[in-house]
Amino acid sequence: MPVEIVPFQQSHIEEAGTLLAHRHQHARMTFPELPQRFADAQVAGRAIAAALRHEGAGGAAAIRGGRLCGYLIGDLQFEGVWGRSAWVRSAGMALAPAEST
Repeated sequence: MPVEIVPFQQSHIEEAGTLLAHRHQHARMTFPELPQRFADAQVAGRAIAAALRHEGAGGAAAIRGGRLCGYLIGDLQFEGVWGRSAWVRSAGMALAPAEST
């Protein structure tokens, strides 16, 4: 089934929160010192919403079969050291488990 790439919208946050929570749960197996709270999909969704509020933020959503299977959110930065660049914050990316293999 093909993947459709669309602009990330507020309506994607709930599903994205589930993907991020799963990513975080998996990461905690290797790094148990990571905070437990982001393993909760609602907390993860709030972190994604906060990432979208940064100035210059935007992103893309990957949709397969009508479901979110991945997303990427970044924000543009203009600074002396890096020049024009985009930053993906910790809540700014997750893939469905089947997509990450």
